[in-house]
Amino acid sequence: MAVNTGLQLPFGIQPVNPYPVDAWSGPFSAATEAAAKTAANAAIPSAIRFQSMEVRLIVAGVSRKFWYRDGIADGDLVEFSPGGGGVTSPAGSTGQLQYNDGGVFAADSALTYDPANQSLSSTILSGSLTTLADGSPYLVAGSNVAIVKNPNGSLTISSTTSPGVGGGTTQMMCWNDSVAGDTDGINMVFELSNAPDPISSLMFYVNGVLQKQGYDEDYSLVGSTVGMTYSPGEGSSVTATYTYTVSSAAGASITWMETPIGATDGINQTFTLAHVPVPSTALMFHYNGVLQRPGLDYVLAGNVVTMNFVPEVNSKMIATYPY
Repeated sequence: MAVNTGLQLPFGIQPVNPYPVDAWSGPFSAATEAAAKTAANAAIPSAIRFQSMEVRLIVAGVSRKFWYRDGIADGDLVEFSPGGGGVTSPAGSTGQLQYNDGGVFAADSALTYDPANQSLSSTILSGSLTTLADGSPYLVAGSNVAIVKNPNGSLTISSTTSPGVGGGTTQMMCWNDSVAGDTDGINMVFELSNAPDPISSLMFYVNGVLQKQGYDEDYSLVGSTVGMTYSPGEGSSVTATYTYTVSSAAGASITWMETPIGATDGINQTFTLAHVPVPSTALMFHYNGVLQRPGLDYVLAGNVVTMNFVPEVNSKMIATYPY
């Protein structure tokens, strides 16, 4: 028996007066979400839209369900999320940061991230740059540093002094000071050009041998005066190196306890420093712990030290100097 197939129409039926339906299937297809939503909004009359109405889109071949979540305007068509009804696809444009806006993804052009350069940008940054939530300082100025809050809220961090030895302009180095005082085998008091500060910085040498400072030791220091506990022999070499305080000064880099390049093989007499000492008279060159005398024990040319004698095999050379 033949089956009655019923009435088949090659076209749809459109009512004269549009009325709302639970969902519009469309399907509204496009390569991008924005294009699919534009097609849906163009096809669905405002007169039949209502809040919570569902719309089905096909974006780049993938079926997705949207709805008019907050109203019936074109911008209210967002993707449906069963858990909370929020947008599951990213909001905003590429690079804009996402945030929770009442259960919905949102974005702002003023908050962006550049993954290529790993940089975060904001044109609307606001808040305190000087204090934490408990009121304590966010930034604390250290020695010779000033932190100033500008009227627009920005901060200026600057040094209160020019750079120098020890990190400020108040400290200077005196290298191989020409100590005043007779070396006649009788005198025991010598005067430095400056008062060492701190006093522990003083390295006081007699004939290249470092003397020990303190009570019942080799000498005591009061201001710039060195009082020896014994009288250096007649014609002795007395030198001193130390830091001292001045009102202002330009600093210099310093190499401490450098091992110069050069073989100690019982033949070589030439040793190369990493830098050229400035001034050249500031070089403190030690041979097996004994301070050498420029011109007598060695000659300095640029950064090359030439000994006036052949150092022993495996002897130790140490140099300290500004540059």
